[in-house]
Amino acid sequence: LVFRTNGAYTRYDEARKIFGDVLNRSRDLARQSAWITDVKKRSSAIKLVSAFGILLKCHIRTPSRHDILAEVAQYLTVKEVQAMVASGLPPPLWILNSLAWTVNSANLHDVKAMQINENISELIADIGKCERILSTPMPLSYSRLSARFLIAWLVLLPFHLASSSQGIAGVLVKELFISFFFLQTEDIGHHIEEPFSVLPLDAITAKIAKQAKQVEEQYELSVEDAIASL
Repeated sequence: LVFRTNGAYTRYDEARKIFGDVLNRSRDLARQSAWITDVKKRSSAIKLVSAFGILLKCHIRTPSRHDILAEVAQYLTVKEVQAMVASGLPPPLWILNSLAWTVNSANLHDVKAMQINENISELIADIGKCERILSTPMPLSYSRLSARFLIAWLVLLPFHLASSSQGIAGVLVKELFISFFFLQTEDIGHHIEEPFSVLPLDAITAKIAKQAKQVEEQYELSVEDAIASL
């Protein structure tokens, strides 16, 4: 039971760290997008960064649970969504490819372009890490073995408790108390072994989109202040 719970928590912890990296690199990409001088391209880059987290969430959860067009309506046009679906690529990968090409067309200094592309490459790696966790679930036989062993142990436990308890009532109280905590531990392991259904991905992706927009607004305000001071 301990090995199974630890294995499940390892998957949960890895997924949490992946999305922590997604959040940090998305923030950095939003900041770096301000380097693009062309207003239209800069706005497009910010929207692509905002849409990335949402589409990654949709990609690693059951696709049928999400209406992609509705999820990213603020950031992508209907034509872009149709092109993304028609491409056959995973939606978050399509977004990163589009972002890379937008950056390349902006003719940034080589160092700045390299820094942006480094973040894009790391986010592509994060997609792969998420897909690895998703495509390698805990073996069913392993989960069944731990559950069956636990049930068998709990069934036999009263025979041991009877020798040291005062009557049937004492045995029942101890059995219920022990069973509650062991079964709860088993249930926790069962839930967190599929971490993307437990992690607060809606809140994380909403934070990415909100902060990307705030970065764009901060940059525009700083430009206005610089012009006003001239």
